[in-house]
Amino acid sequence: MVDFDLEVSTLEVSGSPSCPDHTHYVGDRNKTAKMLKIILNFIKVNYPGDFREFRRIKVYGVQIYDHDFYIYSMCMPFAGVYYFKLEKKFSYSTIPALLFKELPKFASNLWTMRDMIISSTKSVMSYITNPISESSDDAKIDKVKTSPKKKKNN
Repeated sequence: MVDFDLEVSTLEVSGSPSCPDHTHYVGDRNKTAKMLKIILNFIKVNYPGDFREFRRIKVYGVQIYDHDFYIYSMCMPFAGVYYFKLEKKFSYSTIPALLFKELPKFASNLWTMRDMIISSTKSVMSYITNPISESSDDAKIDKVKTSPKKKKNN
């Protein structure tokens, strides 16, 4: 999306695999959801178009935590409704003896992840390049600032 200076996916590495921190993982998952929401809002606000096309857009965020890849998606199926979903989870081998045995499966998972992101790019391009129709339904855009805040322990 270089031509339009748009981001359509995110990547978050949640700490070192040698010292897992579930709280860090959850915080980064929430950060991924927030960033995907920002991406959808940016597209909708800066490129007004047919909401029927916009609702087909699904943006992806990849999170790596403790030898696992998590692929999340977010879309807006209805005006003002954001849908955040874990699409796929896969691991990579940490045992050198099994590396070559598991490499084809890992490469296949990376290829699937690539296809998801390409699909996202195509749906964004379709939305941006199609003219606005008369029956276009304006989507309600939530401000990211209204997302739930972390509670601080006093």
